Amino acid sequence: MVAVAAISLAFLSKAMLSRRQSYLTDAAYHARREAEELRNLANLDRNRRAGVASVKTTSYLKMEQASRLRAPYHAEMKQKYRAAAAHPWTSAPPDPSKPGEYLLWEAFMIEPMNEVDLTVEKLRRMSLPR
Repeated sequence: MVAVAAISLAFLSKAMLSRRQSYLTDAAYHARREAEELRNLANLDRNRRAGVASVKTTSYLKMEQASRLRAPYHAEMKQKYRAAAAHPWTSAPPDPSKPGEYLLWEAFMIEPMNEVDLTVEKLRRMSLPR
């Protein structure tokens, strides 16, 4: 009887350590993604202050909006998984859907020609590789 209890305790300990490590891995992932989104916002802001022409395009604005939604999301998920790692015997609640996902897809869509400052004359002046 004692042997069965000892073996059960050993398996339970291994499971808790494994779950804790999994939660810490998830927390590290969300920490990296939060940092990435904050870097994106800093770069977008730097480009705006530098007067880069593309900052007024729809794609640029949607990318910025997506990063503004995603940075706090990843910060919240990071905290959630750190807390779950501290109590691996409880289950973490499911993650909410990622905000701003649709904005990223829309940002990479080809913009209408009226939003892009490109005329036939400018196309003719461009040097193409031969």
